[in-house]
Amino acid sequence: DIQSSVNVVQVNVAEPDYIPVRPSIWLNTLLIGLAAAILTVVAILTLDALDDTVKTPEEVSKKLGIPVLGVIFSHPISNLPISQSEPRSPISESFRSIRTNIQFSNVDEPIRTLLITSPCPSEGKTTISANLAVVFAHNGKNVFYVDADLRQPTVHKKMDIPNQNGLSYLILHPDTPLKDISQKSKLPFLNVITCGNLPPNPAELLGSRKMSQVIEKLKNQSDLVIFDAPPVLAVSDPAVLSPSVDGVLLVVQPGKTTLTALYQAVEQLKRVNARVIGIVLNKVRASGHSYSYYYRKGYYPNKNKYNLEDSQQTAQS
Repeated sequence: DIQSSVNVVQVNVAEPDYIPVRPSIWLNTLLIGLAAAILTVVAILTLDALDDTVKTPEEVSKKLGIPVLGVIFSHPISNLPISQSEPRSPISESFRSIRTNIQFSNVDEPIRTLLITSPCPSEGKTTISANLAVVFAHNGKNVFYVDADLRQPTVHKKMDIPNQNGLSYLILHPDTPLKDISQKSKLPFLNVITCGNLPPNPAELLGSRKMSQVIEKLKNQSDLVIFDAPPVLAVSDPAVLSPSVDGVLLVVQPGKTTLTALYQAVEQLKRVNARVIGIVLNKVRASGHSYSYYYRKGYYPNKNKYNLEDSQQTAQS
């Protein structure tokens, strides 16, 4: 007989391990956080690559070879241009800086006729043109501010005057004295010619010989003529009128105007031998990193007064 004996001795009482081997919460949390960070960076880079909008003055100057003559921050709007209602505001000072840059854009042949337009609608070209007309008048220049948008005129609203016999009538009757067509503004050196009745053929009127006669008459009786024109890519009117003026100023809005649209606008103007003297960046949000140094330098000490960052009433024309 085979005899076997087993001696089993219990050393300790078995206890469960309350720390699970899997899953590792800390490791999984670290991996999820790392994956989320990577996906965020990829998403940001993808959106940035797909974002074709204008961002900084340096980008515009480098890619188009056209100087940026000024930057206008977003600001509350009123019935009158801010350079007229608040001439001591930082925004008004920015318009005076643009005025100086325009004057130095061609020293040998001073600009006597200036056309202001934008690639697309609602980028603020009427706001820019109205304020430039005001600051040039403040400088003692005899200025004619002309609404050359014969489709959707807004100059009379911006200057708070009636839209009566204006440019459309003057083109058809170029011998009419300018004093019978122009309207006095609240500034001594600023005369405004509104659009007048909307014609059925704006481009034909602006490109006519009679329009050339009107331009010569305006030049002979003023120091500067500023034309507020429709957007370049919307209609052909600016391309028709631009060869007859001394310079063209393009207004763009960072974050809205695309580089593609800006390229197309510049090329369309160059094809008709228009002289684009510069670009103005309008309705810029001061909260952007590219422009925050203006605050740090103290140029805009009272941000709440001008509501530069969160204004909901910026010019739409």
